[in-house]
Amino acid sequence: DFNNVLTMVLGNLALAKLSAGLEEETEERITAAEKAILSAKSMTQQLLTFSKGGAPIKKTIDANRFIRDAAEFSARSSKLPCDVSLASPLDRIDIDHGQMTQALHQLILNAHHAMPQGGKVRVSGEARTLGPRDDLPLPHGKYVKIAVSDAGVGIPESHLPNIFDPYFTTKSAGGGLGLTIAHSIVAKHEGCIRVESKEKVGSTFNVYLPISENPVLEPAAAPAPENPPNDRVLVMDDEEMIRSMLENLLGRFGYDVVVASDGAETVKAYKEASLSAKPFDGVILDLTVRDGVGGREAIQQLLAFDPEVKAIVSSGYSTDPIMSAHQDYGFKGVVSKPYNTQDLLKTLRQVIRGVQV
Repeated sequence: DFNNVLTMVLGNLALAKLSAGLEEETEERITAAEKAILSAKSMTQQLLTFSKGGAPIKKTIDANRFIRDAAEFSARSSKLPCDVSLASPLDRIDIDHGQMTQALHQLILNAHHAMPQGGKVRVSGEARTLGPRDDLPLPHGKYVKIAVSDAGVGIPESHLPNIFDPYFTTKSAGGGLGLTIAHSIVAKHEGCIRVESKEKVGSTFNVYLPISENPVLEPAAAPAPENPPNDRVLVMDDEEMIRSMLENLLGRFGYDVVVASDGAETVKAYKEASLSAKPFDGVILDLTVRDGVGGREAIQQLLAFDPEVKAIVSSGYSTDPIMSAHQDYGFKGVVSKPYNTQDLLKTLRQVIRGVQV
């Protein structure tokens, strides 16, 4: 529900930016508001990860770029400066960018709390090959090792076995969930965290993530308003405000949009259009619908009618396995709420026109 609200706000901000004659200051304020909404999205994802244990929605990314991005996120969002040192080049990794950014942010935040008198956190990255001599619960092979170090108070040896337990904390502020969330996220990425600490000297949290054999796909440019795609898209969402926002937003980028409130209405509209001169080029399906047919059921009915249907699943509830393995359910793409305009347009181009993003 909260992500649906964020989707409406973010989408209407995007529409406002498309208005003609905006003053530069107004556009800058709208951009700042968009960034704040995406930060709220990261927070809700963090809570969902802890409470429900959602599977990560992974993409292949260059490890150097990810570590720098995550350190900059911490510096920007919480004013936590870091010294970043990276071996070059590092390998590629398959990660959920939002989840893993939160994991690294929690480790950086923990490091700053360990230095009440101040000091910089050191973040480093290097390639590691694990073998029989490495005492880690991981298969042998190549990994990226990310280290987050502080020169703080250190962790008493008696506390080390408990630091990843929920609600275990020695700090007066905070609920003791930060390290638990980081540990949970890393574990779901087939990695692990190990801690080295000495009282009055400091601590280092080492994160190991398996390297990827997949290529990094560079983002494609989003379609411009002056070059409309003229594709016809069927959008299903049970929130009237989201339907209206998407109809207006996608229409501004040249899409012919038809909206539906649930899966039954969607399947009927798709079948009728397929038998007409104006079939749909793509479908966006909301995964969860109150009091109606949702995306899970609708995609099965659409596939039975048209095995080549180009459908995108959309949800703010990213703990559902469909969101992390959408291809297994017949979807060609995925967008998580709240989605920004560029991500939505890129996904549509990829699914409908085969443009890699």
